[in-house]
Amino acid sequence: MERVALNEELKQQVQEHWEEETCGTRYGHGEDREAYFDAIYRSRYERTGYLREFAGFGEARGKRVLEIGVGAGSDFRSWVENGARVTGIDLTEAAVALTAEHLKVKGLHTAPHELRRADAEHLPFADGTFDVVYSYGVFHHTPNPAAALSEAHRVLKPGGEMRAMIYHAPSWTGFLLWVRWGLLAGRPFASQKRVIFEKLESPGTKAYRVEEASALVASAGFRVVSAEPRLCPGDFLNILPSERYRGWPYRVAWRLYPRWLVALLGDRFGLNLLIRATRRESRSRSPDARRIGGAAGRSHYAPPSTRSRMQQAPAIGESRLASPLQPLRPGNAGYPRRRATWRHRSSNTAAVRALR
Repeated sequence: MERVALNEELKQQVQEHWEEETCGTRYGHGEDREAYFDAIYRSRYERTGYLREFAGFGEARGKRVLEIGVGAGSDFRSWVENGARVTGIDLTEAAVALTAEHLKVKGLHTAPHELRRADAEHLPFADGTFDVVYSYGVFHHTPNPAAALSEAHRVLKPGGEMRAMIYHAPSWTGFLLWVRWGLLAGRPFASQKRVIFEKLESPGTKAYRVEEASALVASAGFRVVSAEPRLCPGDFLNILPSERYRGWPYRVAWRLYPRWLVALLGDRFGLNLLIRATRRESRSRSPDARRIGGAAGRSHYAPPSTRSRMQQAPAIGESRLASPLQPLRPGNAGYPRRRATWRHRSSNTAAVRALR
């Protein structure tokens, strides 16, 4: 019961954060609402050049698509414009309302599409409903990503595909946050995952190594096709800063930041981890998931004090899959760090394109 209460408390905080500022709206401007939404739309795809290809909008005609986390409706609009039959959900009323308005001002009919407020951990759809489940930057915000991924698997048709982006560590964004909220805050031994959990966007944001993310997705029943880190606008500081980061020291940092070095080192330190996976024909877990003991499937948001040592999930940074980080409480120990290993080649060309 305590675990459920903690999950719901964190989920409420996440919802409140995104009700206050829907993702992407910082880039909205213009003389009217159509210009406002067009600015958001352009910004999304200009700053993240690989997003359209990853989502596969052009291949969507006639398919039933579920988008988990609609934000300001840019991707939902792209699905509609490319002939998909789309259902969109979001934890917030603000995002659902904005996406509906976005379609209306662009003259796009809502039927046969659907928008509704819903929880990714408890999807209100029958088994095997969708051809594609798409979620860009959402699963790492929900308190129990394993539950959300299991639900995504459940509502996919056999052979259906999930395309999802979750946050990756180590990354340049994680390093920047560590400098500010670890090193300069007198916490040099705090991990990137810890400062991401505390300071990146909504409370409790999680980030994963490639191996951790792959095992988490596999434990939900998926066959992982690919898991690839990519540089994002935040890694280049090619973003509009939030109110927290608008003082003069941050303006200096924005100006002096070595974007050339970020591009040179390539995607291996990118924040965005792009995952493609397909629904397995049976619910049996993959060998990778069995090796880790199914830790992802049992993942809960619970303080270490409520579990025995034997019950605790592997420490963040170890080679085994880590459960979501624990609540922020005084006295919580930091997590051990370990040298990262890489299984993917970087893409300097993509990184340079992100600078443009």
